[in-house]
Amino acid sequence: MTHESKQDAANGSTPEDKHLRRCIVTRHSQKREKMLRFVVSDAGVVTPDLAGRLPGRGIWLSARRDVLETARARHLFSKAAQRSVTIPDDLYERIVIGLEMRVVQVLGLARRAGQARTGFVKCREWISSGHVGLVIHDEDASPDELRRLLSGPQRSLV
Repeated sequence: MTHESKQDAANGSTPEDKHLRRCIVTRHSQKREKMLRFVVSDAGVVTPDLAGRLPGRGIWLSARRDVLETARARHLFSKAAQRSVTIPDDLYERIVIGLEMRVVQVLGLARRAGQARTGFVKCREWISSGHVGLVIHDEDASPDELRRLLSGPQRSLV
């Protein structure tokens, strides 16, 4: 048993606890993947850190809009940062845009790795072969075409 694991055992914490973060609003601990990280810039502006790479102490929130609004209303960012901070009016929109960009980047990587397909015929072949775990479609896609895509291969009578 290492010195670090002896300390953890004495404190009653587990190695998994090191990967948990506590929301400043709900006070619940969750895995980092389920939360949003914010940092305060040198200028005192709250900035979402969706990639988890910005320098500075992280301020963690559960990934829900009501939690974000509560943190803003109760001035919890200032309390967590122990200084006066500025919260941009469009913080929610910045988060949404940032998350959308991350999804597009991940899909691009998956496509280049052969783990994602685009196009009706290719997608239909993959769906019928059982390789699909998730189907993402445009919100204005035709419901009939989506049903046709998901119905599996069409058998010809000839």
